[in-house]
Amino acid sequence: LAIAWIYQDQYRGAGLKMLPANGEKPSLVGLIAVVHAMVLLPVTLWARSLGLAGDAYALTALLLGCWYLLASVQFAEDPNTNPARRLLWTSLAHLPMLLAALTIDHVRLLQ
Repeated sequence: LAIAWIYQDQYRGAGLKMLPANGEKPSLVGLIAVVHAMVLLPVTLWARSLGLAGDAYALTALLLGCWYLLASVQFAEDPNTNPARRLLWTSLAHLPMLLAALTIDHVRLLQ
C-alpha cells in the first residue's frame, strides 16, 4: 500500500490500477494499512504459542508489531508521501528483524 501510494502517479501513467487510485479515499488506504498491521501482531505471536520460539521472540515480535502498527496509524492519520515512505521502510525492516529473532530464539530453545 505504501509503495502504491508513493508512486500512484507513475502507476496511473503506466495504466495500472492500484488501490490508492488517483489519491482517492486516502482514509480507506490508511484504514487497510492499520487493519493489516493489527492482524499481523497476533499472527507473528503464533510461533510462541506453537512452541517454536520463546519469550524473547514473543517480546521482540510484540515490539516490532507495535512499531509497524504505529507507522501504519501515522500513515492513516496523514496520508502523504513522508508517512508512506516511513511505513515502507518500517515494513522492509520488520520482516528480517522478526525472522532473525525467531531463528535466534528457536536455536536457543533447541540447545
